[in-house]
Amino acid sequence: MDELRFVNAGCDVAEPKGLWFNRAIPQHAFFYFQGPATVGGKRVDSGACILYTGGTAHDYVTLEGFVNSYIGFFVPDDILNGLGIRTNRVIYPANCSEINDILREICDEDGARHQGYETAILSLILKMLVAIARGTGVKRDSSEFDRLRDKMTALRGRYLANLAEPPKIDDIIRESGLSRTWFYRMYSSVFHVSPREDLIWARLKRARDMILEEPDRKLYDVAVECGFTDMPHFSHIFKSRYGYTPKAYAEAVRNMG
Repeated sequence: MDELRFVNAGCDVAEPKGLWFNRAIPQHAFFYFQGPATVGGKRVDSGACILYTGGTAHDYVTLEGFVNSYIGFFVPDDILNGLGIRTNRVIYPANCSEINDILREICDEDGARHQGYETAILSLILKMLVAIARGTGVKRDSSEFDRLRDKMTALRGRYLANLAEPPKIDDIIRESGLSRTWFYRMYSSVFHVSPREDLIWARLKRARDMILEEPDRKLYDVAVECGFTDMPHFSHIFKSRYGYTPKAYAEAVRNMG
């Protein structure tokens, strides 16, 4: 492949327990696992990442319900070789939050599709690759913050695994072993968003993906499956996030087809 090209992406996508993926796809694919899984039959912990080269068979199974971020793209070999990124093997970058933030920006650009979004996405892919290279070149420390960050990532995965009926935040806080104040402070520090905002964003992202996949599906069913029971409220916050109401977005998707 002699050119950089974007295919698809997802950020903080809720994955069910036991999801198994075992096939090759033409494009490169980068995954950031925010929960335990097996890759190639070996267990990996939350924070594991892997960059599969195009045509390489993927082989991973989720061990618990968690959230996962990914991107599919084509990239010239000389870019990866120049950055020294290890491919087709599990890595643990020290800057997973930074990498995930870039993936979120890519998803936002792909969702909004404002003028120049294709160029913006390609620029962000290069930024992501540099972040991966730098993150894997830094030795992870064993500081208390690093330990808590991994724990918070696992708790976040459980919190966002069931968007329709997530566990109560008080139960998550008790499981963390932190005070309420420190839990919210750590959550904001690690993920740059509050738990409530994080849940809303994940629900909206899932709703948008469902409409994109099935634009003729009843919007009420989409809303309920994503945890929204008030349709006017769902329509309002969807539009505030993506610039379209769910109905207008579904019509736009149908017109693109």
